[in-house]
Amino acid sequence: MPEVGLKTLRAQAWEWVWDDDGKVEYFVLDDCAVVHGCDAALEGDVTILSVINDVPVTGIDDDVFSGCSGMTGITIPESVTEIGDSAFSGCSGLTEITVPDSVKSLGDYAFSGCSGLTEITIPDSVKSLGAG
Repeated sequence: MPEVGLKTLRAQAWEWVWDDDGKVEYFVLDDCAVVHGCDAALEGDVTILSVINDVPVTGIDDDVFSGCSGMTGITIPESVTEIGDSAFSGCSGLTEITVPDSVKSLGDYAFSGCSGLTEITIPDSVKSLGAG
């Protein structure tokens, strides 16, 4: 009878955490975190944290800020490497966005419907650029 080896799997701990302002929700794993949600009545400037609970914030999930027309500004830290599909779709209050050099991937329609957007800077580091 052949010998069967068992593979040890490491379970990751995870939790949902809101920033101190109660504007942005993060999904935090053992070694990284992603922006996962926001306050539906979000207004004004928003700063995404670079670190939460001692782990880097590396991504912005799909649809996170979709429809947040009251958001007027967004600061994305250098720790972020991926921006998901429709992440900022319908954010008509945004006028400009600078995508940091750390970002490698922009999802489909990430900024669609941002009618107030007059300037967006996308660095050469972006290797995967979605539709729209």
